[in-house]
Amino acid sequence: MPGRPHERTWHLPLGQAEQGTVLAALPDIRGRSVLDVGCGTGRYPRAYRALGAGRVVGVDPARELVSRAQNIEEHDPEGVSYETHALFSLPVLGKFDIVVAIRVLGATEDEDELDRVLRGLTANLAAGGTLVVLVAERNQSETQERYGFSVTEGAASDHRLAVTTLVRADPAVEFEDFVLCRGVVEAALVRAGLTDLERHDAIVPPEALLERGRDYWAALLADPPFAVFSARKCTP
Repeated sequence: MPGRPHERTWHLPLGQAEQGTVLAALPDIRGRSVLDVGCGTGRYPRAYRALGAGRVVGVDPARELVSRAQNIEEHDPEGVSYETHALFSLPVLGKFDIVVAIRVLGATEDEDELDRVLRGLTANLAAGGTLVVLVAERNQSETQERYGFSVTEGAASDHRLAVTTLVRADPAVEFEDFVLCRGVVEAALVRAGLTDLERHDAIVPPEALLERGRDYWAALLADPPFAVFSARKCTP
């Protein structure tokens, strides 16, 4: 699976912009059930509970990350349950109001795999429910330098481009991901039978905006290294 930078960059500009955009893309979460696929150690599931979500389940294929999430839950209970499941054989765990998949779709090598993953996600979505996905996106090197990270491009196919991101933190953070080719995500969401497709503008949390000022964030919000989409499952 691609890297999950939100595990280690949560409080850095890159992570703050990601958080703000994902959380703003969610419908009213209060009392709603949420499934987070690719949850890592549970940063986002805990954020959903803090925002008033009802049942929250986190799923990840990495056992060690799920174990860490479970240990955190044991010592600081938030009411989140965690399970280990393979991305390409995700079982139906329920009918959730909201399903979130952050940096998950880039793990697919072709259109067939992408459709397979989306079938697993939508099978867990209640009628009228919302799917929110975040994928890596190409952006300008000038933007990268301003916010303390750099991206090196690797092998490319007609489906995706491999990228390695280095975040200049202490210690430095490096993770691998994949940028899906232009239009691939939107077309796949339509093939999955989802409606009300929307690409969301990048947003930073209000506290981050207040701390650093609007001018500081302008370039990153105009040229983010990620894209967030939402779509709804049709009601019968």
